[in-house]
Amino acid sequence: MKKKNKMKKIILVVSILIVSVLNAQNLVENGGFEETRGEYLGKVKFNNWEFSDYIHHSKGEAHNGNQSLKIYNSGIVRGSSIKVEKNAEYTLKFWYKGYEENKAEGDTLIRRFDIKTSIEWYDKNGRKLKNKSNEKFLEPEYPCDWTKGEYVFKAFSSAVSAKINFSLKSNGGPIFIDDVSFEKTGESSTEDSSGIQVPSEFRAEIYQREIDLSWNKENDDNLKWEMVFNGKSITLDRNYCNLTDLEPNTKYEVKLRTIDGNKKSDFIEQSIWTKRIEYDENDDNRVPHLRTLGIYGNCSKKIKLFYNDLYNPNAEIKYFVDGEQVQPNGKDFIFPKTGKQKLRVIIKEKEGFEWEIEYNLNVK
Repeated sequence: MKKKNKMKKIILVVSILIVSVLNAQNLVENGGFEETRGEYLGKVKFNNWEFSDYIHHSKGEAHNGNQSLKIYNSGIVRGSSIKVEKNAEYTLKFWYKGYEENKAEGDTLIRRFDIKTSIEWYDKNGRKLKNKSNEKFLEPEYPCDWTKGEYVFKAFSSAVSAKINFSLKSNGGPIFIDDVSFEKTGESSTEDSSGIQVPSEFRAEIYQREIDLSWNKENDDNLKWEMVFNGKSITLDRNYCNLTDLEPNTKYEVKLRTIDGNKKSDFIEQSIWTKRIEYDENDDNRVPHLRTLGIYGNCSKKIKLFYNDLYNPNAEIKYFVDGEQVQPNGKDFIFPKTGKQKLRVIIKEKEGFEWEIEYNLNVK
């Protein structure tokens, strides 16, 4: 089987803590989606919630109460503004489920979906502090019964308010959300009992075979960090780390703490799922492609050879720039020159799975 593929220019922007339980109060207004204010263009208007213009939503069957939020397609759901305390820890909880359909022959079809949650933090002037604040991806189980989602966030050091954000992606069936709560479950502190700064704002940009981690850095050049990844410890002198050669749709455990001389802070912990490959291995629509090329074909002279939708990470891959073969240095690829040029990539994943892809690029 010889797969024929057109030129692909694909940009994929993707791109936790243990807390003690206090006497928590739910800060979310209308977290059960019980309060509405009529309909507009066939869409129910839920009090204290905002929706993408193109998202189709209505009342659904309830987990508790009389109704839930029912989403029919993909889009963004955002809660109203909530007052928060700087550096305090908050726990987001909600219930969700997907859709089950019985096909004619009696088999059950489970509609796949994705839910990504994040918190948008705002300072006293109403400015959003981060675009991707502690994003969390639900484990890909696609439940058809009500299932609980629970994540812990830490407010940024200059945050005074926040908004809950759900990014939903449906694959042919509705998604139900109900009983959303956001409660303070940790005190406003950035230090542990040893007096050492505990890392906060621990962020992860997630791909199929890589994870880019970063965290806040205090104004102290002498600080270092210890990261434990899958049981192996490494010491870092920078506030970021790139984890590579991972497996798609796999759960990885990460722990991080601050080192100040002979003192070490408590660990913060995070479980991270890498993204799944979008297509089945034998799907004719699957095309392994570089995910590190810039927008509109612009790219740096040096790029990383990171791929999406590649099942075999040891596939035989050859690279040609303007007809001349160029040998990469491991995961690093350096173009011979800058300017407009054509990159041709020949991929042989295994016998019968071959692609030839051309990229028209402007190398800067």
